[in-house]
Amino acid sequence: MAVYAGLDPEAPPLAYLDGVSLGADEALVIAAIWGLEDVPDRPTRLLHVQAEGVSYLDYPSNITSLAVLAGPTGQRVYALTKQNDIVQVFPRLGEAVRAGRQGGGRLLRLHSDGETLFAFGMNGQVLRLTADGEPGLFDEGLYHAERSPHALQLRDMAGSGAWGHVVIDAMGRVFERSAAAWKVVDLPVGVALEQVIAAARPGHFWICGDRGLLFGYGEDEMTLIETGVTTGFWGMAVFGGQVWLATFDGLYGLDLATGNFAPLDLGIDLAPICFRLDASAKGLLSVGPRDICMFDGDRWRRVRVPSNDRS
Repeated sequence: MAVYAGLDPEAPPLAYLDGVSLGADEALVIAAIWGLEDVPDRPTRLLHVQAEGVSYLDYPSNITSLAVLAGPTGQRVYALTKQNDIVQVFPRLGEAVRAGRQGGGRLLRLHSDGETLFAFGMNGQVLRLTADGEPGLFDEGLYHAERSPHALQLRDMAGSGAWGHVVIDAMGRVFERSAAAWKVVDLPVGVALEQVIAAARPGHFWICGDRGLLFGYGEDEMTLIETGVTTGFWGMAVFGGQVWLATFDGLYGLDLATGNFAPLDLGIDLAPICFRLDASAKGLLSVGPRDICMFDGDRWRRVRVPSNDRS
């Protein structure tokens, strides 16, 4: 069982990097000692936020991504490291399993459809965690051998087995998988893409990226949403009837009922950078290098972390 201990207020300050929402007032956040966040082989401090309390677990490797799986005994959180290890980190710490193809390059992120865990990354690799906990190949459709000019660096993935999957790559390409085959989805503009998430309507997706570009995709149709934002979108989530988007300047929202897109007044002070977003059924999480903020549908609150908030 992983033991998440209370944080010492005198511990070194932390940079917050990413996280997953576990409910209205619960989350797991990737953190690193401030100043070491960009060091490839640095350790990770995982923060478990629950109500007003924060506890931590130190992991010896650089964790880059988290994903949540549902189960009969509750939620499980898995982590991906820069060494291509996949390991359960909540509520207990499991044994790390090395994933990916030999010589195939790094896996970059995890995706969960609630019941199945996927890992994806360099050279078009897409893996899934099998029922016995071992990572296996999803399929061969996007993989190209290293040094191939057609190799893909997959940035994000969304969807489920029931409704199909969409992945995006670092060069602004979109691929959709249905009926066990991948197809290229044409974009109306070439742009660096950052994130794709499933929409509330089955088989539909939201895709965001550089220069404030936001697309809705479904039924073979790609729609450009006019946002008026010129900076890049770095995080995205659907929660409470809105698509939430994070930029370096703050949060924006697309109202799904009215189509109105506008900056959001959270009612709390944030550091200038908002970075990653994640939503569960009951809560929205915003993680920036200096801020962890949570929204339960009624109000935002800033999480106080003892090692960072000493006043």
